[in-house]
Amino acid sequence: MELENTPERIELRSKAKSVFSRCGLALIVLMLASSVLQVIVGAVMNTMETVPGWLFWLGNFLPIYAVGVPLAIVLMKRLPDYEAGPARFTGADLLRAIIICIPVMYIGNIIGTVLSSLLSGGAAQNPLESLIASDSWLRILFMVFVGPFFEELIFRRYLIGKTARYGEKNAILFSALMFGLFHMNLFQFFYAFALGLIFGYVYVRSGKLIYTVIMHVFINFIGSVVGPWIIGMMDMEALEAVENGADPATVITEANMGGFVAYFVYLIALLALIIVGVILLLKARKNIAFRRPEEELQKGEAAPATYGNVGVIVFMVLCALAMIATLVTPFLGSLEQ
Repeated sequence: MELENTPERIELRSKAKSVFSRCGLALIVLMLASSVLQVIVGAVMNTMETVPGWLFWLGNFLPIYAVGVPLAIVLMKRLPDYEAGPARFTGADLLRAIIICIPVMYIGNIIGTVLSSLLSGGAAQNPLESLIASDSWLRILFMVFVGPFFEELIFRRYLIGKTARYGEKNAILFSALMFGLFHMNLFQFFYAFALGLIFGYVYVRSGKLIYTVIMHVFINFIGSVVGPWIIGMMDMEALEAVENGADPATVITEANMGGFVAYFVYLIALLALIIVGVILLLKARKNIAFRRPEEELQKGEAAPATYGNVGVIVFMVLCALAMIATLVTPFLGSLEQ
């Protein structure tokens, strides 16, 4: 379809491109300000004989949430908001959305893990592993509560809130892609992108950030607290022996029985939730609908305005380079060894 080149449509595309570019610039500032401060703090900690756990967590996350996020908000704050009224969204809708997130999260995680392993020759490691391994109470504070709130604030309230006037579907896709890229590693990209689509849809339907924060908190709690806690209860040597064909009766003892029971109950519950989540996702597809704002960009206009601007292009390039580094650096290190 040939684009309309009336003065009104040209001006609309120009304004939209400027808005998306400003959002991309805000994300660049968020990423660079956080990274520079983290490097400085890391250099200081390297000079210390022992680094307290609380200092490690504060040094890694305060640059993001106390410096990077406020700077990004300042850059986007004056952009006009999307003012369409919310549709009806109930507690039952929220519960269904949370359950749908479970298979999406695990399938995306498998894809990211497999691809990362293949592209790095098995040398790359998920950066989350070192964070999850920590037993500090700050792990729960930052990963389960602080992180989800600020990430939803940036990627849903601001990115979608400032761009949905040019099309809800386009804004959700844009926000989800930026959310996935912002993790800057392939392990997390696919599930973060897919969850971002769900979070974004819930946000535009409900108009309330609290719903996506609750969803994000639940997902992070399952992934970074419940899963590691269950695995920590397991006798891993005994589990490996069973997987290798040993008679469970000779391996499972009274001492490790509790861990095995918890582990298999967890697996069964998780499998059931994954199946239910897939069914709910297939049913929900029939009810997906988007409102049509007056300023919505038409087919052929949306992609160039959204992704063909300096801010977004530079942000995507920086994130892509960071992703490549997480794959190439471990691979080169393995060759040297």
